[in-house]
Amino acid sequence: MSHTKTYLQKHSVPQPGMTPLQVWAAQNPDLVAVLEDPYHFEDNFLELPYARQIALIDLFNSIVKDNLTSSPSKLKKEFEYMAIEHLQKIQWLTCTYYDEGNSYYPISDDEKKLVRMEAYGTIDRRREHTLSPMYRYFLRTGRRHKFLFREYDLHSSPMWRVFRQFESFRGIEIPVKKYLFKNRINPDALKVMTITDFCDVIYRAFAENENATFARFIDPGYKNRFVMRFMKKNAAQLEQHLIEKGNDPRSARSLCRMMSRYGICDLDSLVITEIKFTRRVLKDLKNKKYDISKFKLGEKIPEDFIDFVFENHDESALLARSKKGHPLSKEKLPRYQVHHTNAVKFSANGEYLAKSNYDENMMLVEERMHSSFFHGLDRIDRNNNLQERYFSRLNVSVPDMALIDGFDISKDAFFCDFANTAYSRNRAKADQENVVNYYQMALLRLDNMDEISCKYHFEYSSIEMDNERNILNKILGKDFPIGKEDLVNISKWLKRNHHPSTPKKQSTLTARKSKGHEH
Repeated sequence: MSHTKTYLQKHSVPQPGMTPLQVWAAQNPDLVAVLEDPYHFEDNFLELPYARQIALIDLFNSIVKDNLTSSPSKLKKEFEYMAIEHLQKIQWLTCTYYDEGNSYYPISDDEKKLVRMEAYGTIDRRREHTLSPMYRYFLRTGRRHKFLFREYDLHSSPMWRVFRQFESFRGIEIPVKKYLFKNRINPDALKVMTITDFCDVIYRAFAENENATFARFIDPGYKNRFVMRFMKKNAAQLEQHLIEKGNDPRSARSLCRMMSRYGICDLDSLVITEIKFTRRVLKDLKNKKYDISKFKLGEKIPEDFIDFVFENHDESALLARSKKGHPLSKEKLPRYQVHHTNAVKFSANGEYLAKSNYDENMMLVEERMHSSFFHGLDRIDRNNNLQERYFSRLNVSVPDMALIDGFDISKDAFFCDFANTAYSRNRAKADQENVVNYYQMALLRLDNMDEISCKYHFEYSSIEMDNERNILNKILGKDFPIGKEDLVNISKWLKRNHHPSTPKKQSTLTARKSKGHEH
């Protein structure tokens, strides 16, 4: 650390010819003081204001990233060792560690999309060119025939079986079948539809209108549900926690109320209301024609009355104000974000996919801590002693951590045992009964395409079909971890827009039997 200390201490104010790091040191003497005392780093770090803690972590991240994209000098390497050492100390403070992901089971983009769709409860509109040719064909020709409702057997669809691993998608099977039946889509389409095709069906079944950019198929989404369940257990404690951090009690109460009622943490949507009736509130309510005869100055505003005023879009009448009459600032309030404690891409590593969105795999993290600390070094290629590349990802070592908004875990963290609840156990049991292997389902879909293309006289490239089968069989035949070269080839397949076998030609229902077909 001697060279590092000398390098940082060389100048106390920015001067011409300084390196960017020396300029930073001159501009941040408080952080330099923390770095100069490595034996008491943890204590000195915790004494820094929260914004300065984030600034120091950003510095460490930038040093590590810079050395990964260039050929570092000896001095730069010393800085990297210093940065990594201090980041590890901060990880110790927060009970976190880096999962290096050397041998994770690769999951497809399709699976990652399903996890995120359930988390948010929404599905984006799909562009027509992303839909499979067979599905587009059945959309055009389906109305020529009328099918029975019982013919729409979603269990016959390999890709729908991937969907129904999730509780949320099992819960919308009836609306999906109703849409297919109403629009007379041929039930044979189910056998060859892709994940994207089913996303199109779900969007159309739930969209408010045909021009909507997205549709909400579950309300609220699972991230919002997690927030609501967390608040059911911790609302009073979190409100007191926010007050102890210097927030106005009215701000703390309003944020906790929004999180409890709607599962929303977005400060831009927050309306900070008074806790008790003030003269101004009573006057504003009277001006908006509310009956205030039963309310008294200084009394607590009933929760059901707040709901009633909000439903009428008159929340401005309850707005909390400072002594000067200005709306209260939201600057001190934390901007909480829902974080997956285990990355989605690691979800299939020894577990089943639906577990990604379980309450015990989510936590609330303050926005700056979320981006700088938890995701600051995500997806960074780092060399180990064997010169192999891997992706690092920060995970939580304490299984029950449900919220963290600072670096002193004794003061800034909340813990909840979500796994040992009746709801969680019942959900896990149902999910495990529906687990399938995505790659096996993709292979089964290819087999179905042989049958359907023959039945409806589609011409497909047998070479491309065989290539798809070879890749799928390679994945299914491997015991992970797999070799680096295999992983690279497979990852290229996973990132493709998954439409196995683009048709060379698409005929009408009239068969031209005299012509040979490739299957």
